[in-house]
Amino acid sequence: EMKPENIEWIISSPDRLVSLERLQNGDFSLEGNIVERATIENAFEKNGGYLPSSIEFVQDQWRVVQIKPFRPIIYYAAFHDDEIFKCLLISIRSLVCIGEYDGDIAVITSPDKVLKIEHICSVLNIEKRLHIVCVDKYADIVDFYLSRFRIEDQVFDCRQPIVYLDTDVIIDKPIESFLMAVSGSDKLHVVPEGRLDEGHPESSGHWYGWRMMAEDGMPFHRHDRGFSSGIIAAGQETVARDYFSIVLTCAEGFQKKTGRRRPFLGYDQCVANYVFLKTGVRSFDIIEEHALLLRLKSGDNFAIPSSRKGFVHFLNVPTCEKRKAMEFYLEYLIKEKQDSPVM
Repeated sequence: EMKPENIEWIISSPDRLVSLERLQNGDFSLEGNIVERATIENAFEKNGGYLPSSIEFVQDQWRVVQIKPFRPIIYYAAFHDDEIFKCLLISIRSLVCIGEYDGDIAVITSPDKVLKIEHICSVLNIEKRLHIVCVDKYADIVDFYLSRFRIEDQVFDCRQPIVYLDTDVIIDKPIESFLMAVSGSDKLHVVPEGRLDEGHPESSGHWYGWRMMAEDGMPFHRHDRGFSSGIIAAGQETVARDYFSIVLTCAEGFQKKTGRRRPFLGYDQCVANYVFLKTGVRSFDIIEEHALLLRLKSGDNFAIPSSRKGFVHFLNVPTCEKRKAMEFYLEYLIKEKQDSPVM
């Protein structure tokens, strides 16, 4: 059972983390002010006993207060070769050391990689908050790509917000303010990337789903932006689960319709672009100013980004080259943090 006093809450104006203290008579104390027990419990009951995305009430006769639960989880999907797992370790290390994130972390993987993940993450001292979720042992590469949308496991219950990261993402500044900003949102926040038509009216449609949109008869503008599925932030667990479920159903149905296991190369991203845009759940708000899509050139020296946004997604080169650039950047960030004066 999710007890209000065991949860961190966000209160606005300005955004800050607070806790509800249960008093002997059953009411709650919030920053020294009394909140009636019924106010909190009714909000849970209205939501079927689940975590409400927010609770609003009035204090001091007229002052409106809004509080939102803060139970974040950040998760990855990691499969296949050693380079991917090296990137995973670098990413989680940046999340903990530079992102200053102290919440739960999950990794979706195949059963044969569980011990590997436990081993590589042991140096980070995160055993108590690391959760490993396994896909079917017969899963193939398409299942691996789509696994970011499989959040049925109970570790994702009552979470707000839920953030998915590819393993080639580095966190380059503290992210608590970002997590607080998206918490409670009814959108799926994603990072804009290339044009829907991929720069050509007869492109393959592998990446942003425009061919699925066209086949569906859905109105869209070819020059609008598609998005990367490498970073997805959901403000509410129910929103993530509802729309991720649609993505998986749609992906499976389109496979049957076409008779192809992998109708498009970037199948996870392609289907998500179609579903999120058609349902109106896609948002570039908040996350766009917190994320950098960093296109590397093979063989070039890595250049340190000029500003710290929060999330840096390394793209465009083989995994081994990404990993080297990520290592270099993380070591730079750690040294920069060590050398900076303590405030």
